[in-house]
Amino acid sequence: MESTNNYSESFYTLSSNGLILEKWTGEESLVDFTTDPKLSKVNCIERLSFKDNKHIESIILSDSVTHINSVAFRNCTNLVSIEIPDTVTEIGVAIFEECIHLTSIRIPKQIKELRNYLFSGCSALKSVILPDRITSICVGAFQNCAKLTTIQLPKDMQSIDDSSFSGCSSLIEIILPNGISKIKQASFKGCSSLTSVIIPDSVISIDTEAFADCISLISITIPYSVATIAEDAFKGCTALTSVIRPDGTTAFENIDLDSDVESEDDDSYIGIVKEGDREWDYMWAELAKDKINKKNPQPTVCYNDGESWQYMDTSYYDNKPQHCFRHRMHPALNNSSIHKLIPVSSDFNRMVDCEGE
Repeated sequence: MESTNNYSESFYTLSSNGLILEKWTGEESLVDFTTDPKLSKVNCIERLSFKDNKHIESIILSDSVTHINSVAFRNCTNLVSIEIPDTVTEIGVAIFEECIHLTSIRIPKQIKELRNYLFSGCSALKSVILPDRITSICVGAFQNCAKLTTIQLPKDMQSIDDSSFSGCSSLIEIILPNGISKIKQASFKGCSSLTSVIIPDSVISIDTEAFADCISLISITIPYSVATIAEDAFKGCTALTSVIRPDGTTAFENIDLDSDVESEDDDSYIGIVKEGDREWDYMWAELAKDKINKKNPQPTVCYNDGESWQYMDTSYYDNKPQHCFRHRMHPALNNSSIHKLIPVSSDFNRMVDCEGE
């Protein structure tokens, strides 16, 4: 037999037909719609209904709920968890904005769009489970979610709007689905832990400050599809030492890249070592000796694309010729992305010196 909990009717206001929760003023820490005869019939949570409530820590919505309107839970500063049923088909703007103790959430399966500022300022949010139907993330949806370390974007995602992940200072890696056409203004601005970005061939432009102040970003590969990049797209990316893009692209025509950023057209770019050369065997052997790879499962080092070590290029890093490698999901670092620089051999170094004379 299911337990019931009759909340005092002085705690809330319902519409005349009893289907819309218009206002909640109770001081309960747990609000469970499923256990109250009247609340269990509610199908719409009205805008502002829980806004600024400082008492609620946990909310359980019933299967009757289909709509949650804008700013419904905004600034519920003690809200830690909420269970939203898959019956919900619409969620409004800024519903959880400034819910600073919300730690995790699962978005209902029928939701297709994350509206503006949905989780903006949710500084404790660590885990978000998105349904496969999500096709767009709107302006500022995850802005300043400082504890968010990773998020898996659905494969059919088509749009990530301005400032969607700006200020996500713990975000380590983002893999953009092959369907995104634009990386919009300040999308990842201030993602200070971001070291790796996978840009798909579907992207045609990178807008103003898209990756500004990503101070841990080391290397980025620009696909041939990218036609335009805003001048300040990578402003403040002080660790960026390698920008790799295909021959013939015009994407950088109007950009004055900092002198410490490497590219295939830069004087600091040396070239690509060919498989089978003596230097090829040398640099992979040196990579295998690195202490981080001694913890690796066998094979110790591999050089396939994808989730394994990948050779990027040979360029001047810190004014020295070095081979650059990356690993997108290193098992010894909790599947984090990492870059490694291997100094060239003495024979190769002499060859570089001769070519520079």
